[in-house]
Amino acid sequence: MQIWKMYKHDLDEGICMRAVYLLLPVLIALFSCIGMHYKLVQLIHLSSSMGSGTVLDYWLYFIEGGKQYTFSVYNFFL
Repeated sequence: MQIWKMYKHDLDEGICMRAVYLLLPVLIALFSCIGMHYKLVQLIHLSSSMGSGTVLDYWLYFIEGGKQYTFSVYNFFL
């Protein structure tokens, strides 16, 4: 019976009283995944019309490419 009282106190104080601290990370994760889901849906529509690609093609689509590399003799690491 003592353990049940400790569990009840833990649930009341931990989840019920401070639900914001549990809800906030869940909402942040949910909203950050919405953009990735939108891009995945676009990728599915794009790949169905253009055919299948490699993993690197999908990765470049997700990160939307990068800036063009310009070779420099003096600066090897840009």
